Order: sequence, then C-alpha cells, then structure tokens
Amino acid sequence: PKERAKFIFPPDWDRSAIETMAGLRRPGRQPQKRQGDRLYGDIWLLEKIAEKIGLRKDLLTVFDGNAEMVDMILTLAMYPYLAKGSFNRLPRWQRIVRSPCDEPLTPPRITKLTQRISTMHRDELFALRACRLSKGTLCAVDSTSRSAYGRSLADVRWGKNKDRRDLPQTNEVVVYSLTDHQPIYYRTFPGNMPDCRTFPLIV
Repeated sequence: PKERAKFIFPPDWDRSAIETMAGLRRPGRQPQKRQGDRLYGDIWLLEKIAEKIGLRKDLLTVFDGNAEMVDMILTLAMYPYLAKGSFNRLPRWQRIVRSPCDEPLTPPRITKLTQRISTMHRDELFALRACRLSKGTLCAVDSTSRSAYGRSLADVRWGKNKDRRDLPQTNEVVVYSLTDHQPIYYRTFPGNMPDCRTFPLIV
C-alpha cells in the first residue's frame, strides 16, 4: 500500500477491487481459479484487449459460439508473446498461470485443434475484421520472408530474402490498418514470388 500510494491514479478510478484482490494473495504460486493469482496480470490485459477490439466476438461468430475452442485459440495466440517458448511446454505454462483455457493443451490436442480450423474459417474471420474498419481507413501491406528448410510445406521455394540471400523460404504478407494497427488479412505465398506479384493479389 505504501508503494501504491506513491503512484498517481485518476481520482475517478474505482480501486476497491485492488485491495480485495491483494488480501487474497499468498506467497508463491496460486491456483488458476483464484482471483489473487499474481501471474494473471498479462493474461488479463490481453483478454481485455481481445474483448475491446472485438476479436473474441468475431472468433465466437466464426466458430458458432464454441467458447471452448475460442479459449484454446486465444491461449495459443497469447503463449508465444508471454512465454516465448515451444508449444511443447505450453501445458507446463498453463499449470503456473491463469490462461483462457483451463484444459492442458498438449501437442496432440493442439494438432486436432488446428486441423479443425479451415481456410473458410480464416477468410470469415478476416471479413469480420475488415468490417470493423471505417470507410476511409488507410491500410498498409507488410511482407517478410521466412526461411524454412522443411519439405512438407507446399509454399517453400528457393528465393532471395530481404538480405538478398538465396534460401528456401516462404513469403508472409499481412495487411493492417494504419489508424488502429489492427491486422485484417494474412496470407502465405511461395518463397520465389517477388513483392511486385504478391501485392496485386493482395489488393
């Protein structure tokens, strides 16, 4: 409380919940169900952002209100930003933090989940995201090359990356709004396709 008193908060903020949650905290790790989980702050922020920008609502629309599947997708999306580790360690991370999905996302479960997501789901999500833009919104296109030495991806081709090195790669292209920086479209192209060819296809 003494340290918190040093910070300046707007006078109209209701901070009563902070005192309540602080009283529930105990030293060490907390179970996922507790409000006082110390490792819930970053997840809570990302969940609020997903609700504010309508991402969660759009995902529920795409997957016919399947909240369990949406929670799994959001957990998969948040994990690389917060833990920066392999998905093999995701179940261990879920035991420590309070993630949107309570069930452990083991590699077989992740495989089954991603197999259920089709191109139609992806395109429908992009259409919903694009509908949230205002009519005069200015958009930008960003592309990058990703080196890939596997042989199972159809788009892996020999091409020159941004450093002008000849490598097997894919080209990843994203379209986003310059107003609110929300991505509205994403597509992977073969690695031997230059930007002058990918841009007209994106448009």
